Amino acid sequence: IILVIVVCLDVFTRYFLGTSSAAVQELEWHLFSLIFLMGASYTLKNEGHVRVDVIYGNAVFKNKNNITVGGKEIGAKNVIIAVGTKPAKLFDSGLVIDSDHALYLNSIPEKMVFLGGGFVGVELAYIFSSLGSDVIIIEKEKQILPGWDAELVKELINEFGRSGIKIYAGCTVNDIKKSGEGCVKLEVSGVRNEQLNASLAVLCLNRKPAVESIGYEKAGVELKNGSVFTDSFLRTSADNIYLSLIHI
Repeated sequence: IILVIVVCLDVFTRYFLGTSSAAVQELEWHLFSLIFLMGASYTLKNEGHVRVDVIYGNAVFKNKNNITVGGKEIGAKNVIIAVGTKPAKLFDSGLVIDSDHALYLNSIPEKMVFLGGGFVGVELAYIFSSLGSDVIIIEKEKQILPGWDAELVKELINEFGRSGIKIYAGCTVNDIKKSGEGCVKLEVSGVRNEQLNASLAVLCLNRKPAVESIGYEKAGVELKNGSVFTDSFLRTSADNIYLSLIHI
């Protein structure tokens, strides 16, 4: 019922005011997340072939086999870290937003530049292009989605070309400056050397693991260049602690 009210409020503000407030959008997002978590929690607890206990709270390593959550200590033979990542800050936040904040925009920018052609940048570029933005992707490697199958990437590049998405592969951004009200100017070098003007620049690279608050050092988990170090089996420097692949 609460979700229906919030959605109705969102539709009302969009229809009569032409936009939806950031507060309404954030509340709507949190409610959708809560409903999803409630459904997932119910499934984990009630599926006959699954036995999963769901404990809510902030988990902190006491050592590599013990974790404390809300004053309660839990022991485990093996542990999987799946805390997610957070965007890095490489440029002035007044000129560039990160990929998380791109999900909370109140309007669709006329022209957007995505810094980074990994899966996050590619997904967001496609979404905003579909919504009407003029989109450019800048990737320092020779192709977007570096490390992915070359034939698949080629097909995706062709599709992006048909959609009007421009790709600057083999390029880096040297500088970003404000250029008039609501505009940014980017200095690009590499395969193409030029200046680009855009309504908004979005940073889609250099995400860091959100492990600062989990006490990873007490468990013997080491970081390498700001990321959790793992072997080919996603095992960390602690032999019983693993990293979830989706959060690397």
